[in-house]
Amino acid sequence: MDNSEQSDYKEIIYLDQIELDSALAQLEKGLKESIVNGDVSTQQAGESTTIKGNMSGTLDGIFAKGTATMESEIASNESNSEGISKTINVVLNDYKIERLIKILDKTESITVRNSALESQDGEFILLQSEFRLTDFELFLNMITSKGIKKLMQTIPAENGNPTWNKGIENGFKLSANVAEMGKTLFQNNILISAKDSISYAERKNFRMNSGQLQLLSGTNRSIFILGIVESKLGTKKNDIDEVTQSLDLGLQELGNITSSLSELVLTSMGFAKENDRLIKPIAIYF
Repeated sequence: MDNSEQSDYKEIIYLDQIELDSALAQLEKGLKESIVNGDVSTQQAGESTTIKGNMSGTLDGIFAKGTATMESEIASNESNSEGISKTINVVLNDYKIERLIKILDKTESITVRNSALESQDGEFILLQSEFRLTDFELFLNMITSKGIKKLMQTIPAENGNPTWNKGIENGFKLSANVAEMGKTLFQNNILISAKDSISYAERKNFRMNSGQLQLLSGTNRSIFILGIVESKLGTKKNDIDEVTQSLDLGLQELGNITSSLSELVLTSMGFAKENDRLIKPIAIYF
C-alpha cells in the first residue's frame, strides 16, 4: 500500500507538535515563518479593536460607560481571537502532517510499511499495523485502588461462596509490581506495540484521555505511526549482563542501567522482542 491509497480523512489521536514543526522547519524552509506572520496579524487586529473601545462612550461618562464598553470589547475580542487561533492551529497542524509525509515521500522515498524491521536508526518511518496500548500508570492506579479490593471480595471461590480469593490477590500483587516498575521506567509515556516495534508516546500529546483510549482496545482498524526510529532492542550496548559486569570496572556504564532495565521489562514481559525498533512518534492516526 502506498501513500496515495490512504484515506483522505485521518482520525488523529496523537500529535507531537514540537517534533512536527522541527522536521518541517528543517525540510521545508518558510512554512514556520508564514505561521508566525499570521499570528502577528491577529495580534495587530486585536490592538485596533482595543483602540476602538477606548474611543467609545460619551465624554461625561468616560470612566463609566466608556470604560465598561472598552472592557467588554477587549474581552470579546480576546475571546474571539483565542478561539480563531486555536481553530487555525488545529487545522494547520493536521495539514502539516500531510505536508511532512509528502516531503518525505519525495526526499527520502518513505512508504507505508507493515513492519519496522528494515528501518535503520535515525530514519523516518510510516508504519501501518495492528497495535496494542500499554498504560502502566492507569493500570497501577486501577489495580491499587480500594474499589478493586472490594470487588475482589465479591468474586466467589471454587465452592461458590463469596470469599477472599487468595490466588487472584497474588496475581494482582505481581501485576502491581510490574506496573510500578513500568510507571517508573516509562513515566509520562503510553507504550504502543505494533509490528516489530514499540513506540514511546508522551501522554500530553494524545488527543484522547486515558478513558477514551480504552475504546481503541476493541477496534479492528490498523494504526498508522509516523515517527523516527531511535534504536532497536537487543543491542550489546544495553545488554543487562554486559552493563552490570562493566560496573565492576567503574561507573562509566551507569547511564545505561535504566535503558537495560527498560529493555528487560519489555522483553521478559512480552511487550516486545529482540530486534524490535524503538520509535519516537510524531503523529499517530487511523
